[in-house]
Amino acid sequence: MTYREEGNGEFRQGKYLKAAVLYTKALEETVEEEERAALYSNRSLAFLKVNKVMKAIEDAKRSISLAPGWDKAYFRLGAALEASGDFREVCFL
Repeated sequence: MTYREEGNGEFRQGKYLKAAVLYTKALEETVEEEERAALYSNRSLAFLKVNKVMKAIEDAKRSISLAPGWDKAYFRLGAALEASGDFREVCFL
């Protein structure tokens, strides 16, 4: 089982911090940009679930930089920005 799969399992169980740790381990082993974009997106959501909003924003932006055509990365950023209350940046997405 990969770290990403383990992270997904922990996330489904509501263990968001543990999922974030596993996504970080997966990022350390992954070089493919699409996979990295998905891992940053997953970790962004895990951080958002535990109110680590700034980390969620950072990861969503990393996901966008790796996959600028991927809608889900923008969705993650929008959700994190909404949680932060910073609606100025949301207008420019």
